[in-house]
Amino acid sequence: MATAKQLLAVAAKEVGTTEVGFTNRVKYSTWYGYAAAWCNMFVNWCLVQVGEVPPGYSTGAKKGSAYTPTSAAWYQSQKRWRPKGATYQPGDVVFFDFPGDGVNRISHVGFVVRDLGNGYIETIEGNTSNGSGGSQRDGGGVWRRKRAKSTTVGAGIPAYDKAAPAGPAPKTCAYPYPGVQRPGMNGTGVKRVQTLLNKYGYKLTVDGDYGAKTKAAVVDFQKDRKIEADGIVGPATWHRLCFDYR
Repeated sequence: MATAKQLLAVAAKEVGTTEVGFTNRVKYSTWYGYAAAWCNMFVNWCLVQVGEVPPGYSTGAKKGSAYTPTSAAWYQSQKRWRPKGATYQPGDVVFFDFPGDGVNRISHVGFVVRDLGNGYIETIEGNTSNGSGGSQRDGGGVWRRKRAKSTTVGAGIPAYDKAAPAGPAPKTCAYPYPGVQRPGMNGTGVKRVQTLLNKYGYKLTVDGDYGAKTKAAVVDFQKDRKIEADGIVGPATWHRLCFDYR
């Protein structure tokens, strides 16, 4: 395991990295294999560089989750979580919900560098803007920021050496992630989706056919967990299917 100092040194070297023409094409999304909002991908990339387990890790998602609410929930499930109002520490993975941005949920993440006092922290974040203007959660670059603690939701605690207790080993999913599954597909991946949905009481026939009934169950599952209800099982939905069941 690494130290928080080593992790922050890696993140600091990335400051100034920007994506290509606001297309979400940047080294971190290329590494993750998915061109989308990449603040969480940046966090995961930095953690992996120093041998830390990225948030959302499972045997089927070794690069972790790219969806910030899922990553926050993962840290909480691992019992490595500082709630809002706690004293954040260097190297913490801090989650944000910016007021008035039209997204009423966790929508951004970065690393705590230090506590500045008077209700502020210094951070290093990916996919943000350099300064007070521009989008704070889709700005296209890696930058140091000064953030009000009031905009934070809480922080995950990586298992650094000589830092927080490691806690339990990361949970793993019973089924390897089969890649994105969508209506019209057939095969083993669809059967895994149907099998997991049945654990929540959907009573689907496990036939490997991603038809109307399977899509309806996926949409219902997504709505219930307040994630995008598009009927497609991507990394975020797969993670919830695996780990929400008790």
